[in-house]
Amino acid sequence: MKIAVLTTRMEKPSARYRALQHIPFLKSHGHIPEALMIPRYAWSRALLFKKLQEYDIVFLQKKLLNTIELKLLKSCSRHLVYDFDDAVMFRDSMSKKYYLSKSRQIKFSKTVETADLVIAGNKYLQDFAININPNTYIIPTPIDTNRYTVRPEHHSSEHIIIGWIGSTSTLYYLERMKHV
Repeated sequence: MKIAVLTTRMEKPSARYRALQHIPFLKSHGHIPEALMIPRYAWSRALLFKKLQEYDIVFLQKKLLNTIELKLLKSCSRHLVYDFDDAVMFRDSMSKKYYLSKSRQIKFSKTVETADLVIAGNKYLQDFAININPNTYIIPTPIDTNRYTVRPEHHSSEHIIIGWIGSTSTLYYLERMKHV
């Protein structure tokens, strides 16, 4: 099965952990996955979307598209899967503007409605999508336990150790918890 994984940045944590880390596994099971960058400009996007006709599954990771691009993507996709692990239907909570965004909510609703399958990172996110597309499931962001193992000395520790895979734009939330 040929699988196209579409993302805006390969180094983005959500792309790395929710999609790209699974490429070796998919290859080892006879699939042909390919990670593709979503171009910045509309014309380049249209050219990419046309090439997607040769894939069995198109996995759109987190990106919200405008209505025209979404219709083109859907028409070029045999099966479209939309995956998100953040509240992309809202503005960044650090934004100076109010967090509600009508355009983001419309794009989110259209994307979820258009997808054949929707994967949400948690129950909170699933609740936003499932009323739009009942074919919505929760898959939490996985950790590759072969790569990240628990060190023996941490089994008996009284302290909780938290790993952070977020970006610098969301580090503020972790900093707020520093002295809790």
